[in-house]
Formats: sequence, C-alpha cells, structure tokens
Amino acid sequence: MPAKVWIGLAIAVGLDVPVQLFWKALMLKYGDPSRGPVSPTFHHQLKWFIDQARAWALLGLFLLQFFNWIWVLGNADLSFAQPFTALSYLIIPVCAAFYFHEHLTVLRVVGILLVLIGVIVIGTTEHRTTPKAGDA
Repeated sequence: MPAKVWIGLAIAVGLDVPVQLFWKALMLKYGDPSRGPVSPTFHHQLKWFIDQARAWALLGLFLLQFFNWIWVLGNADLSFAQPFTALSYLIIPVCAAFYFHEHLTVLRVVGILLVLIGVIVIGTTEHRTTPKAGDA
C-alpha cells in the first residue's frame, strides 16, 4: 500500500482523537444549559456561540478531518479506509480514562482488543479493490 494512504489514515486517526476529547471537554464545561446564553433571542445565542473560541477550534478540527477524509477516499476504498478509523477507539478510551477519569472495565478492554483484531484483518486486504475512473 502506498505510504500516502498510510499517512492519510494516520492523520485521520490523529485528528479524531483530539476532536473527540475536545468535544467531551467542551460538553463538560458548556453542556450545562445554565452556562449557555441567558437571552432566548437568536441574536444573543449566535453572539454567545461566536464568542466561544473552543467551539471554533473544534469546528476547525472538524474541517481538517473533512478535507483529510476526502483525500483518503480518493486514494483508497471506503471499505478499506473506514475500519482504520476504528484505531481511535483504542486510543480514546485510554485518553478518556487519563483526562476525564472514566473507568475502563474488563469488558471494554476486551471490546477494544476485538476492534484491534478487526483492523488488523482489514489491513491485510488490498487498499483499492475498485479501479479509479479512467483505469482499466
């Protein structure tokens, strides 16, 4: 498999982990309705949202994910690439346990290991099973 596909997949996982952790941190801080805008008018709610730098950072990360994913799918089949994003399922629970003091049960760890096995199985297949337009 070309290195560029591996790099794109690594970037996809590398972006997904901070996105999920950042999203959780935002919800811990702003998920309580009492911390939101006090005015019920749309104008004030919009201004409150625009003033939230963390929300903009999260949106920026989502955009980076979007453009990277478009590039990855231009170079590999979805049925090959998508399972690799499950690698973030291995990293995120460990980070959540560390940063948010979430509990990792034995059953969750077993599930994480099963996901890893699935990614390894998918990784042994071809990365492009359908020809690009113009190939053939």
